[in-house]
Amino acid sequence: MDNTIILSIIISAYNVENYIKKCLCSCINQDINKELYEIIVIDDGSKDQTPEIIDSFINTNNAYNINVIHKKNGGVSSARNFGINLSRGKYLWLVDADDYIQ
Repeated sequence: MDNTIILSIIISAYNVENYIKKCLCSCINQDINKELYEIIVIDDGSKDQTPEIIDSFINTNNAYNINVIHKKNGGVSSARNFGINLSRGKYLWLVDADDYIQ
């Protein structure tokens, strides 16, 4: 089996404590093998409970295909570009942290 990353889902998060868990749940519940996609969450210096919620979600769900970076606030474009630079997928999907995918 080829373990190439096909899709990189990039989520920029800033002060989205009320939405981030639903967003993450929707991203990990895909119809493709978890080894074929990665989720990159860029916490852009949130001042609420967003960082703790993200870290707890990853630990609780044993989500090995999620990478989280906590960085100083630089704005949504800065966070997205940071995620794009880390991505390994053939395709990119930019998801807002207050949205979810089906």
